[in-house]
Amino acid sequence: MLPTPRPGSGPRSEDPSVIEVALANPVVADLDGDGFMEIIYPSYDGRVHAYWLDKTEHGSWPYTVPTTGAAGDDFRFASEPAVVDLNNDGCAEVIFTSWPRKNVNGVGQLHILNCRGEELYRIDLPAPSFGRTWNGGMAAPTIADIDGDGNLDVVIGTVSTGVVAYELPNSAGARVLWGTGRGSYRRAGTAELP
Repeated sequence: MLPTPRPGSGPRSEDPSVIEVALANPVVADLDGDGFMEIIYPSYDGRVHAYWLDKTEHGSWPYTVPTTGAAGDDFRFASEPAVVDLNNDGCAEVIFTSWPRKNVNGVGQLHILNCRGEELYRIDLPAPSFGRTWNGGMAAPTIADIDGDGNLDVVIGTVSTGVVAYELPNSAGARVLWGTGRGSYRRAGTAELP
């Protein structure tokens, strides 16, 4: 049985002329190192949710995707997340991107949260190009060591600047729990086991 929706949990918009659609692709990963999987997903309410098996959200979950506060920038949507324990402390990080409404001429961001839903990092994605007025990352980021330096990288497909990559410093010993869309490079819906 699903938990009762909380106030403000209805869709912010489902109109593609206002904002590109949100895909509530669920991810399953053990966020807190207790041996049980949590369910993490983005939603049309402009939040990223994480539910434990007791049907509640713990810590600071849900995370509301922040806006700039500019006129018209009153909500944003998030991508499917990736989940990685970057420093092997048993508290996995949730990594995702976001995108703005089309009329704000803004950019989405790369977000990294800890297992409690607390923001660790948030940086702007590149400015729009190719004649677009906004930019964001709508698909799940992919986590891999693409340059062979031992540290993981976040690879993001953006709407208007193509593919961008960011290094995750000091991540050589990280545990990738859900490294890309649908959990594995086979898109099987489960994380690949070693």
